[in-house]
Amino acid sequence: MHSIGKQRGNLRASWLMALSVAASACSGSPDVGGPGKDDGTLAAQAPSDAAGPADVSKTPTPVASLTLKNGNTVEFYDFGTAGLVMESGAAYTAPVVTGNQKISPEELVPTWTKIADGAPVPAALQQLQERLLSQSGTPHSEPIKDVAPSRGAVSLSALPEVQAPQISARSLDGCNNGCCDYDWLSTFSQCQNPEDYSWFLFNYGATWENSGNDVQAYVGMVCSASGTSTFHVAIGSAGGDWNVPEATWRSYSWTAYCPWWGCYDDPARTSVNTSTDMHLHTYCGGWYQP
Repeated sequence: MHSIGKQRGNLRASWLMALSVAASACSGSPDVGGPGKDDGTLAAQAPSDAAGPADVSKTPTPVASLTLKNGNTVEFYDFGTAGLVMESGAAYTAPVVTGNQKISPEELVPTWTKIADGAPVPAALQQLQERLLSQSGTPHSEPIKDVAPSRGAVSLSALPEVQAPQISARSLDGCNNGCCDYDWLSTFSQCQNPEDYSWFLFNYGATWENSGNDVQAYVGMVCSASGTSTFHVAIGSAGGDWNVPEATWRSYSWTAYCPWWGCYDDPARTSVNTSTDMHLHTYCGGWYQP
């Protein structure tokens, strides 16, 4: 279990990045980047491996999944020292589970029971919860080096003109397909400064967020405005990639197991797309580190 001083500050578009999205033709459109709290300068150019080596490059198989009445899908993953809960849905469909909820290992089965409308708890999910709650010993055998968090984004307008996709001015406001507009995204708790370190990266081609040190809770959501975005999440030794099709969103919630002797917290690396494969999207989220 590790502690660092909390860092806060208002995220301002004037210094968010050196490569900004072209100005929108829609009147009253928000500043690129949106509101938020930042703990470092937003990098202006994304490397192709922005979230670190993609040692787990395929989509993991959930231990349990459920389709809700509103059409959303909720998935539970075995993510090393904790469970990762993901929810996905169509644009303008609100999340049911992964808003700003911290779903700790002991809450995996209760979460299923709450949303499953009487469906029995899958044995694999019950076994996952039992395994996570049986963890013992020192959470980390070696001290974690103090590493500064990093964040970055690259806009589609940063591409050479001959390579840039043909997109209208309206699409740069996230509205070309009726999804990912700023006002609707602002209703997601992940886009409302949910934790001590938060981000609202609105209308970019590639984005990434790395926690640096270990974190105890991590939440986020990606909304794909044009094309299919690739969402990469790696927490500790667990990780994977998920596709987010156009006009849909995907959110996630990860909370460490914290018994009385310490927290099984882990560093997190996340990214959406790369600088060589960009698609218009928005990435919001936050992480908690005491």
